[in-house]
This record gives sequence, C-alpha cells and structure tokens, in this order.
Amino acid sequence: LIARRAIQHVAQESGINFVPKFISFSSPWGGIESAALGVKYLKTPVPSWIDVCPGSNFLESIFKQPLPADTRFYLIFGIKTRSVPWLPKSNDGVVNVKSELFEKAQKEAHTIYGFRLGHNEILQDWRVAEKLNEFLEK
Repeated sequence: LIARRAIQHVAQESGINFVPKFISFSSPWGGIESAALGVKYLKTPVPSWIDVCPGSNFLESIFKQPLPADTRFYLIFGIKTRSVPWLPKSNDGVVNVKSELFEKAQKEAHTIYGFRLGHNEILQDWRVAEKLNEFLEK
C-alpha cells in the first residue's frame, strides 16, 4: 500500500516515473476488517490500523490517482482458506481474498496471479519466486 503511494508521489513530484514494474503480494487493497474492529473497540488503537480500515482516507487516497501509465502492475495474491473467526471463508489466513482482489486494484493490474498459499507462505514458495522472476524479465 505504501509502495503504491510512494510510486504515485515520486512520479507526481518529479514528473518522472522511475518504476517500470510494480509487483504486490497479498496486499489488502480493500482494507482489513479486523483492523476496523480494533479501531472501533480499542481505547487506543494501533495508528496504522486506522489507515487499513476498509474505506479509510488512506485507502481512498491511493486510488484517487492511477499508477503512472508506464508502470506495469502485477498483482499476486494468496488463497489458503483457513477457519479464522474474523475472516470470511476465502482468505490467506490474514487478508480476505476480496480485499486482495479489490476491484480498483484489479482494474489497474496488467496481470493477476493467484497461489494456493497462506499470507506468509507466499513469500517463501519457489513457485512464487519463479513467477516473480518471469514478471521481472518481461
């Protein structure tokens, strides 16, 4: 989420896009419901939770402007349904798939690719590394 905002900010401020490819992994583009619960019920919520609440000002702001036209965005997501009380059935153990596949993110993605892996597993699997290398070589 922060990388997307940084790409937009640098391109806007400098007039130059330094990032030809942007690859995200299991990102909660649509927010995290459990963060919203924390913000709602905790006396002093974790500040970053405010930003990742569905519909937050931060999440809205990162989609107000598109990625630079010459940045190719690859959206990689995981789905390994786990029975977690605060998540819908389709999730990666941390983020629900609906958030990973948030419509506004999908519209900007050049390629969307999913793996049957959990939120942390996706960063350690050799198949994901191969796909990452394939995207970097294009």
